[in-house]
Amino acid sequence: MSPLHSGILLLSYFSTGIIMPVLSLLLLSRGCTMQTLPLMLGLYSLTALFLEVPSGVFADWRGRKPTCLLSVALVMAAFMLLLSAGSLPLVAAAMVLWGASRAFSSGSLDALIIDACLEEKGAERLAPITAQLTVLRSAGIALGALVGGLLPAVRGYALHLLLRLALLICEGLLCILFLHEPPREGTRSRLCDQLSASAALLRGNRPFWALALCMAVLAGSQGVVDVYWQPAFQSMLPSRSGVWLGLLCVGSYLLLTVGGLASGRISFSSERRRWRGYFFLQSLLGLALLLLSRQFSPLRFAGAYLLFYTVLSVSNIQEQTLLNGLSDSSNRATVLSLASLACQLGNLALHAASGALVLPLGASGLWGLSGLLLLLVCGGSALLYRSGRRWSSSDTLL
Repeated sequence: MSPLHSGILLLSYFSTGIIMPVLSLLLLSRGCTMQTLPLMLGLYSLTALFLEVPSGVFADWRGRKPTCLLSVALVMAAFMLLLSAGSLPLVAAAMVLWGASRAFSSGSLDALIIDACLEEKGAERLAPITAQLTVLRSAGIALGALVGGLLPAVRGYALHLLLRLALLICEGLLCILFLHEPPREGTRSRLCDQLSASAALLRGNRPFWALALCMAVLAGSQGVVDVYWQPAFQSMLPSRSGVWLGLLCVGSYLLLTVGGLASGRISFSSERRRWRGYFFLQSLLGLALLLLSRQFSPLRFAGAYLLFYTVLSVSNIQEQTLLNGLSDSSNRATVLSLASLACQLGNLALHAASGALVLPLGASGLWGLSGLLLLLVCGGSALLYRSGRRWSSSDTLL
């Protein structure tokens, strides 16, 4: 990966990390309540859901760079709205724009960089390239979270919003000036080809559906953790300091970085063994959520939370390697957007459920239910994958 690509990615994820340690608290300060908080995050997911596949097709059709720039413009508009927001309707409008930005970012910059690296180094370097992307993502968010945790919470976290807006402007300018890709012909036949390729991927591809199902439930489970860990952890602290929130957030993303470096060096003798390792890691994540649901002191909660992210760091690399192995350069952005769509569906479903269940069950009860659901879905997905392997060996789908 070139230094230019690495720098743009690092800046992008550093910008994202600024908001991470205070996201729920920021939305609460802008007009949300504990009941409407998951609904606003669900609105974000719903918007991204409707635009995921169209955005991926658009990126494969019109180009990754225009799609990336559109994503930056949308998220800038969202944060400008949040700066002036003091009521739920304005927060809702900002979340719609933010969700649209999320959709257009999922199949653009990563796909461009992966294609460039694979063209230069070959398909056998897919796992290390995926690990590099994950490490840059985790390191950037960790550094941003450290800064975000140290910034004072004045005027409803206005400093966090202003800093991210400044970083987004820098990111957009770097993309305009230095990010290049081969020109694409935006013809109608090209668009039809992309739509046909997307439909072909969905038809009967059981390994893809097994992976997408696990990704959906894991994304929803992680979303439930991300929504409620900040108020839950803050309520356990004797001194309600944003520094501890920032440190725990930084710790989780540092573990994602270290785990990404380690997992990128893991080699499997066959694709079948990689799938087995992936399902094993999904089971461990379910057990980690069950453990997190039983912790009620700051130290033990932090330990369980970091354990969850340790396993997640290794799982993410295997997941992305398997996902990119199901696509090629002609439809990679579409495939990544389809996978992101599955994640948004999982987020939407679990956010809707958590809004109804958080009062009777509390955050710990929601995490326990998420862990059980992840274990059940992991078992079902493993069976679906095995049936897909037998089917594809005779029909040579994959």
